[in-house]
Amino acid sequence: AIALNPDVPMSTGKAAAQSGHAAQLLLMQGRKKDVAAWLEAGARVHIARDTPWSKCVKRATVAVRDAGFTEVPPGTMTAIAWIVR
Repeated sequence: AIALNPDVPMSTGKAAAQSGHAAQLLLMQGRKKDVAAWLEAGARVHIARDTPWSKCVKRATVAVRDAGFTEVPPGTMTAIAWIVR
């Protein structure tokens, strides 16, 4: 699952890029057995929209912190991701 920070205004392109970064970080940093199971199941992605951000943050395995070159200040947490079991 991926969640975008609702307190950070982003263009559609920025949101898509941050979501992609979150998925990539999850592939690289997630527990190997969880990532393998996710890939085996087709690597489906769910965008968490109806869950409060604070609950999503508690579940997160990885967080994307922006470099600040475009739309948001450096270090801003833009997206998070976790493997749904």
